[in-house]
Amino acid sequence: MSNFESFNIPTKVHGSFLIQESKNKRPSPLLIGFHGYGETAEDQLLLLQNIPRIENWTVCSVQALHPFYNTRAKIGYCWMTSQNRELHIQENVNYVNTVVSEIKKSYRINDTIVFHGFSQGTSMACRAALLGKFKPSGVILLGGDIPPEMEQIDKMNRILLARGKKDKFYSSIRWKNDVALVKKSNIESCVCEFNGGHGGHEDYYNTVGDFLEHYI
Repeated sequence: MSNFESFNIPTKVHGSFLIQESKNKRPSPLLIGFHGYGETAEDQLLLLQNIPRIENWTVCSVQALHPFYNTRAKIGYCWMTSQNRELHIQENVNYVNTVVSEIKKSYRINDTIVFHGFSQGTSMACRAALLGKFKPSGVILLGGDIPPEMEQIDKMNRILLARGKKDKFYSSIRWKNDVALVKKSNIESCVCEFNGGHGGHEDYYNTVGDFLEHYI
């Protein structure tokens, strides 16, 4: 192969998000969700709609910027790969900053923002909370770990770590490592290990509902 040089250039792409407005007339807290690998914003919104008393929140589901056809020939989305990792982390954080700014312009939102991530989306939730410009009130992580480079997690304020006991993608060892990391921090934490697999579960939804009730 001939010698060549490689360059990276910035470009604009279009992202999208779904939003479900709170039924309350007063300014509401904001819950922002990040879907898993190969999923869509619709998948994450459906998950979040199972949370008890979620009608008290304005709920946003952000869709990743990188589409692809999955093994079922359906379109799914991915947050990033290992290639150009640092560039994509910053692009994703800037993307979420823009989403939150747009929501604040168009909806009656108070100062409470909680980030929710499932599977691959847990890393995105952590990065939005720790690297973004909007101060998080809390972070909820389901079926995925805290990115290894993020050891200083105090800025998350409160955190809920959850895992299904039958989850083959987020092992018990990885979950226990995250729980230990959180316990060493100075933030309030809650853990939920339920009798399920890689996804939501009634016990999980009830735990999240109680976790969010703290802000109402």
